[in-house]
Amino acid sequence: MVPYASLFESRTLNIQDIELDVEFDEYSADFVVYSQDTQIAVILTHELRPFHGELLTLIPRSYPILEIQLNEFRCDFQNVEPHEYQQLLLRLFSESLTAKRWRRTPEKCDFPSREQFIYNCMGCGSRWQSHALAHMCEVCQTPLLSMRDPVS
Repeated sequence: MVPYASLFESRTLNIQDIELDVEFDEYSADFVVYSQDTQIAVILTHELRPFHGELLTLIPRSYPILEIQLNEFRCDFQNVEPHEYQQLLLRLFSESLTAKRWRRTPEKCDFPSREQFIYNCMGCGSRWQSHALAHMCEVCQTPLLSMRDPVS
């Protein structure tokens, strides 16, 4: 389960593979989830390990970045025996939307197989490049007030 993103038809991804500790320059993502048409870098955070903004530059733009805040699951772990942690984590990651948020949404990623457009907001005048389903202005957050032109 992933939070809403307009590039996915469903919040449930059909996972083909998971790779642990994928290294990007000086940092490694906790794991990368591979689905049919994308890969997602997953970063686990908690109060002693916060999300670091430099990850947005260290992890290539072809990877959406999903943060999972483990603090939200503290109560779940208090009632489980240590040997059951792995099973609990798998259940929480696959079935829950709690504590998951996009740090880089799929709409802001470079996917070579997806057509990109240049958007012009008719509300505030800003311009940005994104995929065909990214119809909300990144500056004023106004939906459906943009015109698109194919990237040449």
